[in-house]
Amino acid sequence: MIDLDVTVLIQIANFLVLIAILNRVLYRPLLRVLEERRQRTAGTLAQVETVEEQGEGLLASYEADIAVAHSEARSLVQAQAGQAEAEAEKIVAEAKARADQELAEAEKVLQRRRAELTAELAEEVEGLAHQIAGKVLGRPV
Repeated sequence: MIDLDVTVLIQIANFLVLIAILNRVLYRPLLRVLEERRQRTAGTLAQVETVEEQGEGLLASYEADIAVAHSEARSLVQAQAGQAEAEAEKIVAEAKARADQELAEAEKVLQRRRAELTAELAEEVEGLAHQIAGKVLGRPV
């Protein structure tokens, strides 16, 4: 059977003193360091979440700005294309009007020249007719 003598009591007292010393020297500081580490980790995680939320907000803002910029660029390109098309139509219309005007002027010049040539031919025909008639009749007409 187990004998309970003084040495067992001394060992129990020694064990309790050792637990008290280890609690004060090892366990409490270790638990305090672990708690500080847990708090730092929790704080860092909270900061990470905050930074992630800010990043997501910035990303959403950036994407919205990009969408607005694309929309503005599209509308600007369409407006420029419309203006270019209108300008091209205007240039074509001006060129056509100028060509029509030049054509009308050329027709007037041709009609005038035709009238001049017709008058010249009429004079020559008349002169030739007098010459032919004179030769045929044998006398000047």
